[in-house]
Amino acid sequence: MINREVLSSALRSKKLLIKLLLSYLGTAIVAVLLITLLNTYWVKNESIKDINSITELALSNIAVLGTNMFESTQNMAFVLYNDPYVKNLLSSSEINGLDIMGVTYDIERLKISNPSIFSVYVWNKNSIVFRTSRGIGYEESHETISEIVKEGPVLYPVPRRISNNNDKPVDVYTIIYHEPGLGDDSAIVLNIDANALYNQVYTEFSKPQQDIFIVDKTGKVLLHNDIERLSANIKNETYFRNAAAAGRSSGSFSVYEGGHNWVYNYVIAKNKKYIVFSKSEYSMLFSKVTKIRNTILLTCSVVLVLIFFLSIMLSRWLYTPINNVFSNISVLFKGSNISQPDKPENNEYKFISQAVGSLVQRLNTLEKDNESNFNIMRTAFFKPVLTEPGNINKDIFPDNILKYKILNAINDNYCIIVMRLDNYSDFLLNNNKEAIDFQLSSIGNISSETLKEISTSTYFIMDNEHLVLVISDINKDNIGYEEEIIEAVKHAQDSILKLLNIGITIGISGASNNIFDIKDKYDEAFGLTNYRFIYGKNTIFTGKTVKIKELEKDKVNHYANAILKNGSKDAYCDFIFKYYSLVRNCSYDKIVKLFFQLANSILHLPDELQTSHKGSMEFDIQDIYAKIRSFESYEDLINWFKELFDKTETIICNIRNKKNPDLIEQVLKYINENYRDSNISANIIADKLSITPQYFSKIFNEYAGFSFPDYINNVRLEKAKELILSNEKLNIGSIYEMVGYNNRSYFTSSFTKKYGISPGRFRSETASKKISES
Repeated sequence: MINREVLSSALRSKKLLIKLLLSYLGTAIVAVLLITLLNTYWVKNESIKDINSITELALSNIAVLGTNMFESTQNMAFVLYNDPYVKNLLSSSEINGLDIMGVTYDIERLKISNPSIFSVYVWNKNSIVFRTSRGIGYEESHETISEIVKEGPVLYPVPRRISNNNDKPVDVYTIIYHEPGLGDDSAIVLNIDANALYNQVYTEFSKPQQDIFIVDKTGKVLLHNDIERLSANIKNETYFRNAAAAGRSSGSFSVYEGGHNWVYNYVIAKNKKYIVFSKSEYSMLFSKVTKIRNTILLTCSVVLVLIFFLSIMLSRWLYTPINNVFSNISVLFKGSNISQPDKPENNEYKFISQAVGSLVQRLNTLEKDNESNFNIMRTAFFKPVLTEPGNINKDIFPDNILKYKILNAINDNYCIIVMRLDNYSDFLLNNNKEAIDFQLSSIGNISSETLKEISTSTYFIMDNEHLVLVISDINKDNIGYEEEIIEAVKHAQDSILKLLNIGITIGISGASNNIFDIKDKYDEAFGLTNYRFIYGKNTIFTGKTVKIKELEKDKVNHYANAILKNGSKDAYCDFIFKYYSLVRNCSYDKIVKLFFQLANSILHLPDELQTSHKGSMEFDIQDIYAKIRSFESYEDLINWFKELFDKTETIICNIRNKKNPDLIEQVLKYINENYRDSNISANIIADKLSITPQYFSKIFNEYAGFSFPDYINNVRLEKAKELILSNEKLNIGSIYEMVGYNNRSYFTSSFTKKYGISPGRFRSETASKKISES
């Protein structure tokens, strides 16, 4: 048993040693208290800000998806209305079987590209002349379609619920289109499956206890993650008025209603037509923050305790003064004589403080610095190998491959995976440098973690647009190894989309065991990602995915010549699509070359119309080629070709307008000489003048002030009036044929409409007037 007096005396004599130990404990306790306060106030607010930021990012994606869905259905309605076969059904009084077949084919083609199409109705003169629907018994009546056409807004999604013969309901969005100014005599009615839109928009973003919905500017709910709430109107709700009055494209605020405090986040779509809202209960957000705070607090407390004991043990082992402290404490409680330190107490305390501080700093930074330096050196070695031709030094290359742990062995089987970000321009626009670095590193880490179950992987960030993974330890003896890699990569791709909301296109090279093929394998994988232009984004490509066929040259020339015909913009876009469908099975480089040649021909078209002025459109060949290579989808391609059409058409019109007055003079002269010909038409005159009928009609309206049919009709009626007045012996039947009419009733109605009196009565009244005057 320890003598109390000896112990008390020993403690007083070694007060410094006890203070030192207490300072260790005190520091740990104070640090835990500070972290607790920090979590209570700062972490709570910052976590809620982060949650709001993540929510706004999700709402932005929903806004893009929802807007694209609505706009694509509007475009489909417009395209269908202007389909040649639909036009025939809308303008003809008789239904032609060929037109029905053509409409059916075109609608089925649209259904393939957009499976959410539920039903289509062609409405003409108070009657449904064509209908097609998905599902049994969902055909709507003439009365229903008539009411929709008369009362529904043009090109605006209207949520509706319809039922089949068994009263089984289905929710749809109805899009109506008819030409402005023509009333509701003819129209296209397009129904889109609301459940299909719901699944596409909310698959990744819908969360429990959270309402996410899209409304229009009037407050009408167009899309809701609870589909039962469609068509509700929230224009009088406080949160809607707050969002409308805020004047910002996004934000968040809290509203107290119904005994609960609700947090609303909102994002306004880029087209300013729709607002996306999310509604969450504040207590749910706070519970998430509390879990985060408690986790951080517990982790920090454990780490501090471990650091405390670790620092004591390391100090005792590495540093003599500290070892003396523990030796003295040990003998203190054993009742032995306490050994004196080699240095005075004040110096010992100073040495101890310096040693502890230095040791903690080394422990915190040494491992991190070593890892960071290693990654920098490894990337500095490997990036030039992949991007710069002839940069492989065969003498030291194998050693460096092993040194930087890119492969585990020289003869390892490996493959290269390239991950390219979809919508790269938007990614740069919406993120700063720190966010870009974090997200790219997250993509690499997620992919490596997913792939480690089947192989060893190392990732490299090549630039802000793509990453490279080197997959080694591939078991080529396993017949299904390729499928295993694809499945793991697909899982990583889905996780990245779900966690980071980033779509990536992935190319996977074939396997090799020759390290000097590594540049070729990178080029192979990167080249495969270019095929997203054809097969779509967020896709995984291997050598088996891409099917390349040879293309008959005559077919290419046929479509190229057809595209360059000066017609309407819709016909031009239709030809671009046919051309795209024809060449999409070629190799990527061949596709780029073919569209480059097409663009080059279109841009030179204005120069073919004039001889005195060249270079009417300034463009750089390299820029055009680079532009086409940058396209990620057909939508990017067609939008750019539309811009080329607009520029070309404007310049061509300006060129031709210089000659328009002379052109009109020729037209008027031709009409006056040939009005007796009943077959004269705008197409015939346009052909004689070597211009298109559309262009002829446009310039004739601008310069003559009449449409061509109205003008020639007036000329014929004036000539008929002159014949009636000048020659009483000619009967009316002879006169209408002499001036170019081939239908007497049409001549009579036109004459009566212009002069307010029929031709026969005009002759008789004119004769009576002459007799009375004589």
